Amino acid sequence: MDDDYYDDYFDDYYTDGIGDLEMFEPRFENIWYDCIWPTLTQISILALKFITVNFLFRILTQTFIRNKIWSHLVSTVCGAVLIFLTVETGFIYIYGLVILSYGMMWLLHKIRPRRMGFVISCFVLGVLLSCEYMEKDKRLWHQLRGCLMIVVMKIISLAFDIDATKTKDLPRIVPFMGYVLCPASVIFGPWHSFNDYTGIFETSKWNLKYVFHIFCNTTLAITFLLVSNCFIYGIISDNTWKWVIAYRDALAFRSSHYFVSFMSQMSMTTAGFITVPSDTSSKYSYNNLIGYEVTKPHKIEFPRSLLQVVVGWNIPMHNWLKQYVFRVIKPHSTFLAVFSTYLISSILHGLNLQLSAVLLSLGLYTYVEYKLRQKLSTIYNSCTLPNKCKPGMCNHDTKSHFNTFLNALFALLTVFHLAYLGVMFEAAFHIQEQGYSLTHALEKWSKLDFASHWTILISYLFYLVI
Repeated sequence: MDDDYYDDYFDDYYTDGIGDLEMFEPRFENIWYDCIWPTLTQISILALKFITVNFLFRILTQTFIRNKIWSHLVSTVCGAVLIFLTVETGFIYIYGLVILSYGMMWLLHKIRPRRMGFVISCFVLGVLLSCEYMEKDKRLWHQLRGCLMIVVMKIISLAFDIDATKTKDLPRIVPFMGYVLCPASVIFGPWHSFNDYTGIFETSKWNLKYVFHIFCNTTLAITFLLVSNCFIYGIISDNTWKWVIAYRDALAFRSSHYFVSFMSQMSMTTAGFITVPSDTSSKYSYNNLIGYEVTKPHKIEFPRSLLQVVVGWNIPMHNWLKQYVFRVIKPHSTFLAVFSTYLISSILHGLNLQLSAVLLSLGLYTYVEYKLRQKLSTIYNSCTLPNKCKPGMCNHDTKSHFNTFLNALFALLTVFHLAYLGVMFEAAFHIQEQGYSLTHALEKWSKLDFASHWTILISYLFYLVI
């Protein structure tokens, strides 16, 4: 895949191939020729590749082929094609990790069939970090990082599901390869469970909503990429207040993440995945489902709380972290569970001090915000928890002006924190490839006087004294 449009969820930028974002100052009279048209051309070709491969996968496995082994083989081949088109020579890392992991799982399954989750997690994360440390070609690793992250998440979830008997037994090598290399998620993600993967072969219903969802997701992906590449830096120049610039850079970063998320939704929907309601005990109709959901931009751009942002940023990854990290550690300590969740997320995204600093800060922020809002809700009987009470189940005072004021204040603080944290990712493309030093990260925040960190410290002290 063209390097200019590669992203592993939320730690990379996109350029239009003309130059670095910091040097790209489009004029409105030629923005069409300098940015919009080149971006539309390149991303349309990319989207067509993903739609073609995933549609071929779906029509073969859910229409013509009824033998599941052959369906898994088709999944493996289609995924391999996308990997080759995307990362070229880097495929050896992906295949090597998959084969080594299956060998380790097979061995553990023979020795200790219900104790492989923790061991496999340490093994694959260790391999991931070792490969990143040994690989000298930073540009190649920049291409591989997102694919490897998804592969690692799938392997870890499968190991824990086998421990918990959610998956009855260790799959054979062909179904395992089909799951890990599924073309719907092998490049852009998102994570999905082995049971979700096998479930798509049971659903072969086709309707107009299927085409509509593919079209909408593709259109939204292209729109957000144009916003990130062409419009934001043309509207807001560098000659303005530093906090406006910080918000601009953070918004450009978020828009690039939305691009990846909607490309992911497009791939998953094309391959036949659907988002099943959380209340699986109730019956649902395939015709009423909304395709596959990865992100909720409206919950991020108009947030109620930081927790809402974290959940809506990448829903499948949030579910993975909650299920396989947070809930495992929470019985020992809630704070340790929160910290570990963001630490594992940092490791998955690679040896990137800048991203680790952001994620660990975000973990601290969400913990302090939750404790403060919980305490205020108890003291003032106000509906100020990070998530709104469910209709008909709220005993708080929801109509007072004080309640409205508190929620508005926390919403503004969330926007403020997002601008502060997101400014980290404004940089030249070649710097993104090479990684960041701790000095670079601290320099970006020092220009904003570490205001967000000071704010969260004051919030925590306020929580202690009230």
